[in-house]
Amino acid sequence: MLEDVKMLLGIKGTEKDSILIFVIEDCKSRALSYCKRTDMPEEMQSLIVSMAVRAYRVCGYGSETEPDTVTSFKQGDRSETYEDGAVKRDDWINDFKDRLEPFRIRKGKVPSEVV
Repeated sequence: MLEDVKMLLGIKGTEKDSILIFVIEDCKSRALSYCKRTDMPEEMQSLIVSMAVRAYRVCGYGSETEPDTVTSFKQGDRSETYEDGAVKRDDWINDFKDRLEPFRIRKGKVPSEVV
């Protein structure tokens, strides 16, 4: 997964490997927790890679300052407005909930499963 994340981010060398490994492990933990799983299906690995790439970009890992987010942009008489990224920093995971849904383990049984 590390090599895939580096490829998608355009990172060469090993300088940022420890940060990327942290991000990948954090994404795995979040996904497995959301899905109520202890194992990770092979089909879920590409999703974890996508999540790690998004987390790295949105959260500004490897940077001492938080990334700014453009919240408005006006082209005539050019105007930009920036806001602190703290509000949106953890919202990125919501974009993946639909894709994580097939991997969720549901507690309990539906009536047709009870015999």
